[in-house]
Amino acid sequence: MKKGLLSILLVFFLWSTFFHRGFAKMLSPDEALPLLQRMVEKVTHQNYWGAWEVDDYSRKEHRFYEVLFVKDIGFAWKELGARDFLNVKVGNYRYVFNLMSGEREGVFPFYELPFLPFEKDDLDLVLKNYLVYFQDNRISFFSRHNGEIVRSLTLDEDGFPVAQITYTPGGKAENTGRFVYLDFSPDYRCLASYLELMEQCAPEGKEELSVVERKRIFFPRLLPPGFQLKRTYVVKSEGKKFYHLIYSDGLRYFTISQSVYPREFPRSFDFRLVFSKQKGGENFVLVGEKEGFSLSFMGSFDVETGAQVLESLEREGGH
Repeated sequence: MKKGLLSILLVFFLWSTFFHRGFAKMLSPDEALPLLQRMVEKVTHQNYWGAWEVDDYSRKEHRFYEVLFVKDIGFAWKELGARDFLNVKVGNYRYVFNLMSGEREGVFPFYELPFLPFEKDDLDLVLKNYLVYFQDNRISFFSRHNGEIVRSLTLDEDGFPVAQITYTPGGKAENTGRFVYLDFSPDYRCLASYLELMEQCAPEGKEELSVVERKRIFFPRLLPPGFQLKRTYVVKSEGKKFYHLIYSDGLRYFTISQSVYPREFPRSFDFRLVFSKQKGGENFVLVGEKEGFSLSFMGSFDVETGAQVLESLEREGGH
């Protein structure tokens, strides 16, 4: 009871830090849901092309992305002035293409876009785990579990999200992004090479797993507050099959990928844990391999939280 009260008090303390008194309003779930639904529809129900500018304070980098959305296909984005690779999001997958050769470099589990908000099917989870504040054209999300601000979005006069800020634990700006150019009627002749690659993408996995398949998968017994299993599916990449587990609290994600192992294997399994610093914070990677079986974990958390999740991995039923 005391912990819940302290969390509420902390939310209001942080709220007073980020907003001018008297102008911000905390929305009830019933008030927040239609606002967020309209915002998501603006992002996903019309085609557009633009340039997204990023200030990454964790790496002291300044970047630009070219962004293309085609509502019947999906998202595509490319970092400008860097590699000649195009990322394409279709369904639950992120495809990477080499623009020079036109070849597909790989297929990866998708869990987060670098420049846009959550999807429509995340909204219930967002409202379950976050308090939503609205001030003028700005929406901010505070965790219900620790009271900290996690993300804020700025809308244009039509309700389209044109900027966002993500925050570190403690409430400092970690990454800011904004559309510096946005065209809702682009010349698709200039984007023909992108469209050709996007049209090659098709869902490659199945999301319904059998009882036998689930018994072969390692699941985390402990999860960060508010996180739950969002998707479980099988995908084929580079001639191998992998199980992918996507966990989310509505705004943040982590993924567990493990190869399909055809036989039963011992209950005990030793993994090699690797911590590496990546964009946006600590990226935890758990790597294990035994008789052809491999497993990896990716997500941005503080060291203590990430370690607890990784150490709790076990097969369903604790076997």
